[in-house]
This record gives sequence, C-alpha cells and structure tokens, in this order.
Amino acid sequence: MMPNVVRYSMYATGAFLLWVLLHSCTPKITVQTSVPAPYPPNPTGQIRIGLAQTDLTPPPGYPMMGYAIAGRFSRGMFNRLYCTSLALQDTAGTALIVVATDLWGMPQGFKRRVVQMVQEAGAPWLGEEDILMTSIHTHHGPAGYVPDKAYALGSLGFAFNPPLFHFLTHRVAQAVLASVNDLQQPRQTPRTLHFGSASVADVVTNRSIPAFLRNPREERTSMSDSTVALLVVREGSATIGALAHMSIHPTAIGETGEIYSSDIFGMARDQVSELDSAGRPRLIFGFVNGADGDQAPKHVNVHGLSKAQAMSRSIAATMRQILASDLTRIDGPIEHYFQNVSLAAQPVPVNPVDADCYCTPQGAVSSTASSALAGVALLGGATDGLTEFYFMGMRDGVRDETGCIDGQGPKLDAAAFAIDSILDYGINGEVGNLVANAIQTSPLEETSVSIHRIGTFTFIGCPGEPSLTLGRRIVDSVQTRFGESGTYLFCGLADDYVSYMTTPCEYAEQAYEGASMYWGPNMGMHIASSLGQLAERPPLRADQRAGVSLTYTVGNEAPFGSNVIARQRKWNALVSMRPYVQGALVTHHLFKPGAASNTVTVVRGDSSVVRIQFRSDYADLDDRGRPTFDRVVPDWAISKGRERLQCALTNDEIVQHGTVVDWSLWIFNPSDLDPGSYPLTITALDGSTRPCTLVVR
Repeated sequence: MMPNVVRYSMYATGAFLLWVLLHSCTPKITVQTSVPAPYPPNPTGQIRIGLAQTDLTPPPGYPMMGYAIAGRFSRGMFNRLYCTSLALQDTAGTALIVVATDLWGMPQGFKRRVVQMVQEAGAPWLGEEDILMTSIHTHHGPAGYVPDKAYALGSLGFAFNPPLFHFLTHRVAQAVLASVNDLQQPRQTPRTLHFGSASVADVVTNRSIPAFLRNPREERTSMSDSTVALLVVREGSATIGALAHMSIHPTAIGETGEIYSSDIFGMARDQVSELDSAGRPRLIFGFVNGADGDQAPKHVNVHGLSKAQAMSRSIAATMRQILASDLTRIDGPIEHYFQNVSLAAQPVPVNPVDADCYCTPQGAVSSTASSALAGVALLGGATDGLTEFYFMGMRDGVRDETGCIDGQGPKLDAAAFAIDSILDYGINGEVGNLVANAIQTSPLEETSVSIHRIGTFTFIGCPGEPSLTLGRRIVDSVQTRFGESGTYLFCGLADDYVSYMTTPCEYAEQAYEGASMYWGPNMGMHIASSLGQLAERPPLRADQRAGVSLTYTVGNEAPFGSNVIARQRKWNALVSMRPYVQGALVTHHLFKPGAASNTVTVVRGDSSVVRIQFRSDYADLDDRGRPTFDRVVPDWAISKGRERLQCALTNDEIVQHGTVVDWSLWIFNPSDLDPGSYPLTITALDGSTRPCTLVVR
C-alpha cells in the first residue's frame, strides 16, 4: 500500500488530467458504410485463402489501455503490435475476413470505420457482416482510439486522439485489403485451412473465484480453460501462417510496464514464427482471445518479464505441438449470421438455474436495466491489475446487502461511493466530482453479435469479455442449433466492446467483472440468448447485407505522442524498466563521442541485460494519422541466431523537440545465443544504419 503522501500526489495529478480532459473539445467521427456490392465470382471452384499482416505500433507517448489510472504512458515498445487478416472465399464466392489485432478492444465505431475505408479503397463487396474483427485485449497497447466515452475510462487520461484513431484504422484496413489481394493471386499449389488444439499447463487461472463459486454446482466442473487452438493455413504441405486462440488476459508483465507489448501472446508468436537470415518472421501469426472475463495468468499477484517468458514458452511449445499433429481440414460453404442488438430494457428469459441469484423474485422473463450504472469494484480494478482506488475500499464484493436497485440488483453506485471514499481520505471534493462525472458517462446502447460458419466449423463473435461459465453457455446455445459434431471457436472482444459479462449468479458477487456490467445482472444472458436466437435463423442472403451511417461523439480530444514525452524529460529508465530487467546490466553508448569500439560483450552465465543507447530522429503522427517517417520507431535485426532475441526499445528523452531523440535498445536474453559474435544493425528513422557487434561468451 502506498504512503498517503504519494497517493495524494497521484490524485492531484489525476484531478488535473480530469479537469483538462473533461473541459476540452469533443470531436465527432462520422462513419458511413455502403450496402455491399455482389460478391466477386470464384472461378477456381475451390476455397481461396489470403493472409496478411500490418504493424500497428504507434510512436511512444500515448497512454496505454486496460489498467485505467494504474496504467502508464508508453516510452517505447517490447514487441511490436500487429494486425493479422485471414481472408477466405468459398466456391460460391462468399467471403469471410477474420481480423486479429494486438489492441485492447475492438469498438463498433472503429470496425465500421475500417469497413468504410475498405469499401472505398477497392473492396466494395465487403460489408460489416462479412468481417469478424477481434482484439487480444493487451493492456500495453495504445489508448485514445476508442469512440465510446464510457470505455475510454480504461486508460490514464481517458480521452480521444484523432491522429491515433486514423493511424490504427488505416493500418487495419491495409491488412484487410492486403489479405484480399493475397487471396486473389493465382496459385499452382492450392491453400488449405486446418484446425487443431491442445492444452497448455500452468498458465491460466480463474481470478474471480468467489463469483465463479456462486454458479450452480453442475457448472463448476472446471474454473479455467487451458486450451490453445490453431487455425493453420497451408500451401501444399508447407505452413505459411496461423491464427492462435486462447482465453486469457495478457497481463503477465503487469501494470507498471511503460512500453507497448502484446505480453505473452506476442512473445509466444515471436518464438513460433521462425526467422529468416534477415531477422524477419517466416510465418504470419495472429492471436484471437476467447471468454477471458475471469481468466488470468497464474499467480495473478506476480508480474514481470520472467513470468511472461515462462508462460510464453509453454504456449509456444503447445503451438508447436499442434503444428506437428494431425490437423482437421476445414472446408465447405461460408455462412453469415449477424444482428444488431439493443442493450437497454430488453426482455431476457430467466434460466431456472439462476432463479435464486436475484435479490428480488423474477418471473419467466426479466430484462436488462433501463439505464447504465457502474459498480464500485470497477474502480478498484481486477486482481491482476489493481488501482489505488482498491486500497480506498472500492473492491470486489462491495454491494448492497439489503437493498436492490431496479434493473441493477445489489450493485452500489460507483460514482457516489467514490465521492464518499475520496472525502474520507481528506482529498478535495472537486476530485470526487470529476471522477463521478467521468464514471457516469453512459455507454452506447447498441452492439452487434455474429456467427460465421465454414462448413461445420463455427466462429461465434461476442462483443465483450464474458466469464468462462457464460462463454460456455453461449457455445451451448449455438451448438444446440448446429449440432454436436461441429467445431466451435468462441471469439470474445469481437466487433465491439461492451465490457464484461457474467452469469446472474456471478453478478450477485459484485466482483470486478459483475460491477463492470453496465446493464445489470441480465446483460450477459441477453447476449447469450441473442446469439442462440441468431443461430435459429437462416443465414444471411447476400442481398440482406446493409450499410450503416452513424455519427459518433467520441469523447474529449487530447494531444499525446511526442508532446507527452517532451514534458517528461526526467524519465528514470532503470526504475521504469524494472518489470523487464533481470540480472546484471551492460550499458553501451553507440553515440558516445570518441567511442573506440561498437562492440558489446556479454557473459552468458551472468544473464546480463544489454542496453545500447543511441540517437535518432523522432517520428510522430500528423493530424490525418500518417507517420511523419516511414517507420514510427527504429528497427533492429540480429543477423544470426536460433531464435529472435527479446528486445525492447525506449524513447529516453527528446533532446531537441521534434527532431533528435535519445533511444535505448534493451536485449533481455543474450544467454539464448551460442557463444560467438553477432552483428547487430539498428536502422534509424532517417534511414541510416548503426552497426554494432554483440559478443556472447
């Protein structure tokens, strides 16, 4: 627990940020998609497959999404953030695009803007219903791109940054278009799609056990899901890429990390993707998350690089095991089931197993709440990412033991509770009012659900983070329609973000997940019943696809990027990089005047961390989201080695604003290399290269 003086300083800083952001201008994003044109013909008479990947890593200086006020501004990156697009077309010409992004979430407005860009840029036959767009829910990806003010609360500074929104949507649209172009290329050797899965040991745990144990006994057979699944693309017998699927929060490194990262997912991908002689990945890998609502890395209170390394090695080993196994071929006609769903005051059938979990008796049909409300535990954070509000009493299990709010059950109003708690700590009441105003921002009242099928293989698209138990109920409801013999891949955080979803029994605990359900105890079951009803309908005909025209008021605008770093000149790298640095540290100044050698020597037994400092120009985003240089951060390459070295790049200080920047390249696992000399090339933003030799003894 932090000393009160430190806490007060944090709250004062937070109050200033809140005041600035809540009183700044409110921009709008207009999204207008067209009714899709007819699908192009497929004269080959066989399924066609395209695969592409783009880099989503923005410049340093943006707040990171997921840990709310416990999070940090990015000073660099650990591993790059990617968008991976898998494009499929069946023999009748029907298309399905599965998009996996290394982002915190996939808001509906973001997806619709991507669809608009794709239609305008050469694929007018693609509509919202043809694309399943997902995110891994990394907590070390950029914030500021979320066009829903309520969920922008997931980051420090919760504001909207138009350049970042334009940058990310453009890069995702690029990936979709590139995968479609790849699909359309003539090939002598056909591509095929395959599926396999296996279990990974000692990685996943349930972070919300008291809530889980409120479920009926028959639903408590397993409290975590250790399954890793792969959708594998092959050209002949050669694997060219895959989408991996796993249900877990990627929070192993922890909330104190100050660099972009896809955490255990990106680290596992780097280990499996293999490298060519230039250090480029041979295979294209993306990750899709599942029902991760209460699923977290084991030992939720332990964070850091060593934990993430161990878990990523286990995931990578399981992925290799799947790739080496006999995989199931996926083939058949593509079908789409898609529906927009209202969230407020919607009727919901009451499941008999939940009848005793409400604080007032329910009939056969209940409903979602008529207005949105945040619960107390939302402010305190989840157990794998607590905020300072947790230590002020805003934590799991805080609920009204005697009363019952209409439509919201035993939930206590987070805004009112926060004001009382902050005043109890002797902090200015204006801070509490600012927090309350922010929390009371209502989320959008509409979302979408989807089902996509390739033969008997079924993707289920869910717009948020359901608990493991609710995810199983959703799969069961869809499986009842399509049959036991098929394969079902549940995709959470898909096509929109409407926060967490739980069963009514889990909601009664008012843990972090239930407190984050804005629309009351029946919201999760509303999504489940909507997907079950959707599966009962016939698939969409091509002429039933539609366009949308909406204007999103996207929240308060704030400048981030280089402006933030320029104001934070006294960054302490050794303190900020503590979650990543292990063992002895070797520092080398590549730009040091009079340096006689660019050789860095590392003794393998010391498990040293190498820090190479250099200077380069700074790249930022312009108003239209375009990088001011071709690359937004410097690149590096290890010319030889068995595996990619785990590296981080940090922006240490802006020496001359807008031009010269001090950077550090951190190499964390030189002990993975055999003894010898390894040429290291740093490609700077101005196109120049900085040679260095890494000697491992």
